[in-house]
Amino acid sequence: RAKHWQWSMPRIRRSMLCDTPVLCSGASCGPMGGLSPTSCLASQQPPPCTTVVGQWNLAGLNSEPFEFTFSTETASPETRCAVSFLVQLDALVAQAISGSDCESAVRLAETTVKELLAPLAGLGPTSKFAARLYGLATDTPAVALLQTVAGGDKILGRANTAFFNRQGGFVMLTAAGAPALACAVANDDASSFLQEVLSGMESQYPEAAAEKIDLALALATFEGFLFHAAVDVFRRLGGKSEFGNVDALSVSLAAFVKSMGVCAAQKCLQVARSLKYVGQRCCPDVWCLQEFCRFWLDEPSFANFWREMLGEYSCFQPVNIKNPACVTQLLIRKGGGLTVDSAARDQALFRIASASFRDTLRLAYAPLFQEPVLSEQLAKAIGPDGFLACKVALAVCKTSEGAPLLVVAGHAASDGTDNRALVIAVKTLAELEGYSLLLGLDANSAASFEQKSLDKGAATQSAFVAFLAAYKFRHCFGHFGQSLVSEPSNFNTVRKCRSHLQCQLHKAGKPDISAKDFVVAAGEQVQAVTGVRINTFDWTSSGEGVDRQGGTHHAVA
Repeated sequence: RAKHWQWSMPRIRRSMLCDTPVLCSGASCGPMGGLSPTSCLASQQPPPCTTVVGQWNLAGLNSEPFEFTFSTETASPETRCAVSFLVQLDALVAQAISGSDCESAVRLAETTVKELLAPLAGLGPTSKFAARLYGLATDTPAVALLQTVAGGDKILGRANTAFFNRQGGFVMLTAAGAPALACAVANDDASSFLQEVLSGMESQYPEAAAEKIDLALALATFEGFLFHAAVDVFRRLGGKSEFGNVDALSVSLAAFVKSMGVCAAQKCLQVARSLKYVGQRCCPDVWCLQEFCRFWLDEPSFANFWREMLGEYSCFQPVNIKNPACVTQLLIRKGGGLTVDSAARDQALFRIASASFRDTLRLAYAPLFQEPVLSEQLAKAIGPDGFLACKVALAVCKTSEGAPLLVVAGHAASDGTDNRALVIAVKTLAELEGYSLLLGLDANSAASFEQKSLDKGAATQSAFVAFLAAYKFRHCFGHFGQSLVSEPSNFNTVRKCRSHLQCQLHKAGKPDISAKDFVVAAGEQVQAVTGVRINTFDWTSSGEGVDRQGGTHHAVA
């Protein structure tokens, strides 16, 4: 979570607004043609019109209160007790995973899966789910699973997604569940803790014992590991440190979880407020949204808000939605400067599914990737499970002068391995159809990647910006200069660092400070793109918006 975010948006990771001057006719005017709007008027050419684009990753998957690292320095008086406890817990889990010789870490690392899940044996007579899980428990040290996940295995991530709506345990702790968790930790009551964890899984997913047992075992093992670590921390430091006794910890944990705003009701309310806030001040013509969570629609207030949005915007989604908590959405304002051409959109989708498009895309990838990566990228792009079907939402629009424009919202893989491939794919589609391109993208272009991701095609922030320049793309931060935008410490749209109390352990303890959100354009209809981050205090407190008269103006530089 970025410390500088405003508007009480604890889980909306990043936001950025772009003013995109779009040429209304085929004439070469505007910045790319060397003419300003004033000179266009002087030469009796039409000036560029302005399309306002909002690019925003809504972090629909981020529902874990302990996902990001903790700091006692920034904790509120109400949460300081909990944060002190969580700092110690995070450190102990990290030490155990890394193989530290610290006595507590060694003891925790030696604990087997069967020892962690031993209390389930007592629940067996009343729970077939518990009995089956305990039957699968082994004498392997539980830390081996965590080390595998830290090395890149996705089993905990898959388990977390498979049981997305559960409650209970550490990972999905609620404010209401904080007192019971604190009491279980203080009393070393692993039985009641694990019973709560299993109940949360089974109540939401009754088929868990039959269909998701391997994922349930991984999740129960991780929860049991966190519980044993928490008991150790409380025994050593309870009553002797800032987090005090069980009552103080209970109240403070509840306050901390509530402050994070990760429950569905809180989070979707903040999403709605933020979208309204930007909408009122800037009136975006296009919204490119990633990680929209369909479960938010179960909340009546958000469902009403979204119905209002769909009254104002046409909404487009990927052809294949694999994860309802992580949906790419493209919204285009009705009655605005862009008119949706449904028949042209159908034609574009038909082309994507054709064998000829695959062949053309292979040629387009050839300058970027060598075999076997080229074929791997092609496989990631094409087909019912490819990113063009699952992570891209597109529409074909016409400007007020009738010029065609392919408008796309895209979401690159979290490891960045397909970020350049996605851009090339939609550019290739636009060129084949004879359209210009306007793309809002979460590129997941991190500051750095492990070598194995780089070998698979991942582009870091620096490499991604260089790629955009090499292929002559215009993008929203181009006016800042390539050298500035390429350097994460100088320019970024996301600032966060995950803890060891969440399921993506391969990202734990690794600061993520980088520029990942871009609006990218190609083709003669889009003459220039300029953008500004709007998740900054100066912008949100300025009272400024976007002036559509006579060009574009930004609230902040």
